[in-house]
Amino acid sequence: MSKKDERSNQQALNQLESIRGMIKDLRDAEEVEDYTAIEKAQERILESPLSVQVRSGWVNCKEDMEPEEFNILLCTGGPAVRITGEINDSGEPDNPVLEHQDWFEPWKEVNTYWALGDAAEAAEEDLAAYCQQFYFGE
Repeated sequence: MSKKDERSNQQALNQLESIRGMIKDLRDAEEVEDYTAIEKAQERILESPLSVQVRSGWVNCKEDMEPEEFNILLCTGGPAVRITGEINDSGEPDNPVLEHQDWFEPWKEVNTYWALGDAAEAAEEDLAAYCQQFYFGE
């Protein structure tokens, strides 16, 4: 792995840790049914990305577009980090993927198993829970 890749991968892992902290706060608030804390945790999550975008597949002119994919941009520059994935028929995110990029480099998927070992599965569940806080439907 090149120095640029190491740096952008580390930025992605830092973003993932931040996401995990936000999801922990949300789950803790839900567990004790503290609705004020739940609202604050949700607000923090919704305000954390730089942008949330969707795109559709090909449709005929004047037809309604159905979102098929999402992109949550977490940070830009060198390095940049985003989450991409599919949108299911209910307008909910599916198969989120954490990606990183440095200047003039292609986007690369973060290998959470390599980076986090046994904690990778929990981290991926937290990433999915983070994405589920956003609504991608109409």
